[in-house]
Amino acid sequence: MLHTIKVIRYNVKNKCTELWAENWIQVKKKPLVLLEDYCSNYGLSVSGSQGAIRRHLNILHKVPILVHPVLQVYFLPTMAPHHNDCVFINAKRICSFKAMSCDTVIVFDDQTSIVVKLGVRAIKKQIERAQSMALHIQQQYQLDHLSLESSMNTGIMRILN
Repeated sequence: MLHTIKVIRYNVKNKCTELWAENWIQVKKKPLVLLEDYCSNYGLSVSGSQGAIRRHLNILHKVPILVHPVLQVYFLPTMAPHHNDCVFINAKRICSFKAMSCDTVIVFDDQTSIVVKLGVRAIKKQIERAQSMALHIQQQYQLDHLSLESSMNTGIMRILN
């Protein structure tokens, strides 16, 4: 279900989080608590995910949150994540985006769209950050795989075979 979610936002009036996948779903948790739950399913945490991305990409603000390391699902915050007006957008579901005055229209892979209060340059930067981190992780997995292959004939791996 996680990979089908397009948007996570907080509804202050109803005091609940709204998830948009096929339909809007309401959950009685704050967005960061919900994202923390998703992260913990894969051995991650929001702070750990953001900390790693901060270090590798040398960024401070609007840090993407990796919630699924295998599927590379990143949620992009539109502002400080603790802010009630922050909207989290699933980077994997974004098909295109275009400027609309000071806001941005984001079109998803199912051709639905949403307007967010963020400039088009900021959205582009957020997407690039998620792509950079995904590439870094993919390269790291490849290095780990090569290292594992070379160690198969040494040490404990040799004894086990």
